[in-house]
Order: sequence, then C-alpha cells, then structure tokens
Amino acid sequence: MNWKRNSWTLLVAGLFVAGFTNCSDWTETDNEWVLESGNTVTNKPESYYHNLRTWKASDHSISFGWYSGWGEPTVSTTNMLAGIPDSMDIVSLWGNWSNLSEGKIKDLREVQQKKGTKVVFCSFTSYVGQNFTPAEYNTDEATRNEFWGWKEGDSEAINAAIAKYAKAIADSVFKYNYDG
Repeated sequence: MNWKRNSWTLLVAGLFVAGFTNCSDWTETDNEWVLESGNTVTNKPESYYHNLRTWKASDHSISFGWYSGWGEPTVSTTNMLAGIPDSMDIVSLWGNWSNLSEGKIKDLREVQQKKGTKVVFCSFTSYVGQNFTPAEYNTDEATRNEFWGWKEGDSEAINAAIAKYAKAIADSVFKYNYDG
C-alpha cells in the first residue's frame, strides 16, 4: 500500500516538474501586429482625397452623423474630426464648437478642404443667449436678459433680442467657416 502511494506521489511530482521545464516556449515574447490601422491613416495620397471629394460632389446617398467630444489634436485621431470616417458627408458637432484653438481650426479646415466634409454645429436652446452669452454677462438671468435686450412682455424688445442672438449664431458660423 505504501508502494502505491509513493508511486502516485512520484508521478504527480514528475508531471509537475515536467510541466515547468518542458513548456518554455510560451515564456518567450513574440512581436505580433494585431491592429491594422489602414482605416485611420491620415496621410493618404492626394489622389485619394481628390477622388473622395469628387465622389462627395456626385449624386449619392448622403451620410450624416453627429459628433460629440471633439478634442484638441493629439497623436491619435480618436477625438479629432480627422478621425471620422472619410465617407461622412455632413457632421454635426454637439458641443465644443466655439472658442476654437488653432489646432482645432486646422483640424476643421483639413476635414472640410481635404475630405470635402461639411461641418455644422447644433445648439439646443432653452433661452435667448444660451451658449453665446459672454461669461461676464452670464452670471444670472437678469444680467443675461439685459445683455441681449430681452424685456419680458415687450414684443419689440424680445424680437430685437432674438435678432441679436441669431446674429451671434451667424457670426460664429462665419468666424469658423462652418457649413451651417
């Protein structure tokens, strides 16, 4: 009985030792390319972009999408307009579309001019001046209304405030050369 127990112990110990000494291949590191980045390359030949712009100018189904989280340009195009699919015809920015840095302006121009993508922005408005009131006048509702000229019950003042607000929106479209 003792001989059987010792045999099993020796067998298990032998397998255990063999497992650690005979499987050294998996401990060697191999460089393996797992991600193909062909779809995110931003330096394609000019002929590619010419054909892309020609296709976008043709009669085809329009691709429209919204984009939020537009960030500053970095080495990765993850949060850049340059990273959106080339096939997008129109992109609507949801946020981060005002007070653009030089890097964001360059990103915007490249997408518009190189890819032929139309870039618009949207703003959901619950009051006149939302997203366009200068910070020093956006401290409270009364100060904001005074800046825009909004006077409750005065339809002429309200119409003038709405016109001033619409001009501020249009000025942003023209300032950054948005497509709408």
